[in-house]
Amino acid sequence: HYMAEADELCDRVAIIDRGQVLECDTPAALKRKLQQDAIYQLDVDLLTDHLEKFSQIPEVVNFAFEHKHAEEKTVLKIILKDEAGISKVTKLVESSGSKIRSLSKREPSLEDVFVSLVGRGLGENGA
Repeated sequence: HYMAEADELCDRVAIIDRGQVLECDTPAALKRKLQQDAIYQLDVDLLTDHLEKFSQIPEVVNFAFEHKHAEEKTVLKIILKDEAGISKVTKLVESSGSKIRSLSKREPSLEDVFVSLVGRGLGENGA
């Protein structure tokens, strides 16, 4: 699961989930398919409850999270079909009792392609 290395070194990449090939193409072509969506990364104070509410926001195509307990933060990666949805995301973070440390819009990565196709991050649920 070294997506950055696969992006740099491989001519073709297959996204496989539980033995099923979901997509197979060049890294550039896989990432290009996500370019119509807005991809945001938010670093927030540790947020462990109500994470499922992010998937209930209509503009959210998919999201993944990673808890970094040593830093007392949660990293949210959210793919939106409409950039206007970021205001709903930030309001949900704040209404959940957390604070946003940083927010950035990113270009798609192979990990974003994986999250979009599989519906979870690389480290979640046995990925």
